[in-house]
Amino acid sequence: MKDRKITYAQEKLLRLIEERQLKKWCFQHNYDHTLMHKIAKGERIPTYRLMCETCDVISPAEWIYFTEEEIPYTVQTVPKWDVNQVCYFLKEHKADYMQIAKQFGLEKNDAYSLFVSYRLRPNLKLLRLFVKQINPIYFFCDKAELYDKIVYPDSGEVVLFNEKKYFIITSKENNKKTKTAVVCTMDENDKVNIHDIKTISLSLIPGTVEIKINKNKILKDVREYLS
Repeated sequence: MKDRKITYAQEKLLRLIEERQLKKWCFQHNYDHTLMHKIAKGERIPTYRLMCETCDVISPAEWIYFTEEEIPYTVQTVPKWDVNQVCYFLKEHKADYMQIAKQFGLEKNDAYSLFVSYRLRPNLKLLRLFVKQINPIYFFCDKAELYDKIVYPDSGEVVLFNEKKYFIITSKENNKKTKTAVVCTMDENDKVNIHDIKTISLSLIPGTVEIKINKNKILKDVREYLS
């Protein structure tokens, strides 16, 4: 187990096994003890159905992200989600599913089955692909506003977008109004490059990342550079 990656959810289950509490915990929540044990050990892969049935106890993000990764979203549980219902993200992008397919490298038929005909359900592989830019909570509710998760980044914040970090220059009000943000690029050492400025789309809102930087000084330097 030490030689391979585990998710935050697996880590929780393994801790319950070590404490000899998994069976009791499964009984309390009406979960299949044998299945949960196999998932904890990496012998089974959690399905979207299982994530829907457990999202009131284990945050969806914890099923998706590995412990060596930073979760760039607020980790929270939500009421159990009916796996047969169409989630917010799929409904929201039914009309522009081809754009989403292109952006995430999905096959046309798979994208159609996922966003239009609903013959294909999200699975762990797809969720891991999407959550690079999409808060996983959007796959377990029908109205994102219920969880107040449509939060546009503000100036001075750092966002993760297409697996790259960007320093936000423009204000939250501007970003919400235009669905875009003016940003500075950042290198692999989290250093902000005030000379490399671009605009990114916020049609898919990226998650913010907590990084120790002097945002006020950087914003001042950017303003001086642009003046």
